[in-house]
Amino acid sequence: VVDVGMRSTRIMGYDRRITSYPNYKITDASIVNISSEPMRRAMVKVGLTYNTGADKMNEALDILRGLPAKVKDVSENPSDITAYFSDYTDSALVITFYYYIEKQGDILKVTSDMNLAILAAFNKAGLNFAFPTRTLLVQRGGEDAGSRDESVPGNAPQTPNS
Repeated sequence: VVDVGMRSTRIMGYDRRITSYPNYKITDASIVNISSEPMRRAMVKVGLTYNTGADKMNEALDILRGLPAKVKDVSENPSDITAYFSDYTDSALVITFYYYIEKQGDILKVTSDMNLAILAAFNKAGLNFAFPTRTLLVQRGGEDAGSRDESVPGNAPQTPNS
């Protein structure tokens, strides 16, 4: 909702707050009217574990490309669906997925429905979501430490009689 007054313009945002802006700032700014959008683009980044093979990555991409047909108010037009293997991060192989929510769709509900569809489909396919992990390499001591390492649990010092 926009209300233009003599010296200021009042704009109601998504959070239903009304903010007043001096007219001179409005004339110098670009304003996006989201109510005139034909569709809203949504993006999801999905991280899979590093033990995911190339065949499973391709399966994940195919699953994502097929999901818009199963979620209400998501465009099924192939040119509106993009899924690609985008990144190697510290803890995950990342897939970036773009899709479009149709104008009549409730953005939050459709986003939730799509996320639930991704979760169910990936679980069914045995695809494992990654979470932050660390691999620690524990090396045994140098030559003067002998064949034992007292810092590693389960490697108790050995006595000559044991």
